[in-house]
Amino acid sequence: MVFVQYDSQIKALVVRWLLARRSIADINDDLDFKIHRKTMNRWMSLYIRTRDVVRDPSTYEDRGRPLAICNEQAQHTAKFKKLL
Repeated sequence: MVFVQYDSQIKALVVRWLLARRSIADINDDLDFKIHRKTMNRWMSLYIRTRDVVRDPSTYEDRGRPLAICNEQAQHTAKFKKLL
């Protein structure tokens, strides 16, 4: 899967068209490019939850596994290794 960054105005237009009950096929026909249906569904879901099509990065959840040790422990370990 390739990450594609879309302009917020495109997202707003697509959500507006989806709210007007336009089909995904019709939307893609009117655009000069194709947007995957899952992408459109994700934008619509975000709009329903937040009334916005762009998320604030400060509200993103942490991804991946949590660190096994904190930064302070990592620095302490690095200092200890230098002593060896």
